Amino acid sequence: EAMLIAEKYKKNERRYYAALQVEEGNRLLEELDFLALHQNEIANAVRQLKYHHTIEIGKVLGSYLGERFFQHNWQVDLVMPVPLGEQRLLSRGYNQAEIIAQGFCEKTKIPLDIKSLKREKETRSQVGLNINQREANMLNAFIVDGSLIKDRRILLIDDVLTTGATLRSCAVALMKGGATSVMAMTITSGTVMDS
Repeated sequence: EAMLIAEKYKKNERRYYAALQVEEGNRLLEELDFLALHQNEIANAVRQLKYHHTIEIGKVLGSYLGERFFQHNWQVDLVMPVPLGEQRLLSRGYNQAEIIAQGFCEKTKIPLDIKSLKREKETRSQVGLNINQREANMLNAFIVDGSLIKDRRILLIDDVLTTGATLRSCAVALMKGGATSVMAMTITSGTVMDS
């Protein structure tokens, strides 16, 4: 149900996708997709993964995302989860995006890279921030380490897409680091869609 609504919703949100992808003439995200709107059972599954240590749910969600990926004709060399800051990683004990990415990579057999993209600064939680605040919060939040990404096509994976500020910030760092293109997939999309 949530997935069907999401499909209809995406078709009506061309403007939003255009805004997300083009910045100063550059398409930061070559492609973008998500499984469902952030509601009902799937939103609950994401919350369980994020806050209640239900790791297996994350693997299953990643596998669903892999199924979705097969519907596209995207060329991808490496999969990268959006990294957490050290403090949040310590308090949570794991990165939920990495768990999702593991399930995704088991399904798709695309190599997983959890080393090249790092969160340089500890950002405050994005919950409750508006679009402009989210953008400012994420500015220069990520750095790229190593030569693995040069001339590679990268797929970013995260749990929830809200404004795209986090994904954009990752894409900026990856493109500066020599990636040829950056795509992104998330499990759900929140409803902050004002432009």
